[in-house]
Amino acid sequence: MADDDEQLTAVVDGQSLDRKTAILALATQLFVENGGELPAMGAIAARAGVTRPALYYYFPSKADLVRAVMRQLDWGWWTDIIPASRGETSLWKRIRLVLVAFAERSFSTEPGMYLALLRASQSNSEVRSAVLAQAAEMRQAIAELVMEHADEVDLREQSIDEVVDGILGLIWCISSGVLNTSSKVVLAQVRQTIDLVCAGR
Repeated sequence: MADDDEQLTAVVDGQSLDRKTAILALATQLFVENGGELPAMGAIAARAGVTRPALYYYFPSKADLVRAVMRQLDWGWWTDIIPASRGETSLWKRIRLVLVAFAERSFSTEPGMYLALLRASQSNSEVRSAVLAQAAEMRQAIAELVMEHADEVDLREQSIDEVVDGILGLIWCISSGVLNTSSKVVLAQVRQTIDLVCAGR
């Protein structure tokens, strides 16, 4: 195991990393290079210079590793953006802040990775499991945001679920548009659209 440590306190983009971080960095690199697919766990272990048991110690299944890679690629963006929005007092101001922050963060994500993940999820059960788990977490986080402002939502006209579905629809539109054509012009257009949607509330 000491040999594994020596091999993995090394070289990912010139940085010295601990074993788990190095495995995750390598897996993320492979995931991006392969368009949303990971090699077999044995192949990842061999490429990382660790034993299979060492790899499974840190990532008990391939789905766990895929989820960690997705978080590394910012698929867990809501875990810090939504809490940061609490400085705003109204629901739609918070939604606007969250959507704009998401659009801006999308520029730092590997181009097309969201869409590559969705494509890969159609044929790969580990990726599908990870995508569904992340989508469920995101939906829950947004539902909790909306529930914090339940008094602002007119439930006679729309339910909490309908509001959440609308927000998720905007998020998917943003990810599709920004990541297919990653430019400042598109980001400016996305911001204008968000302003229009949220200002009318």
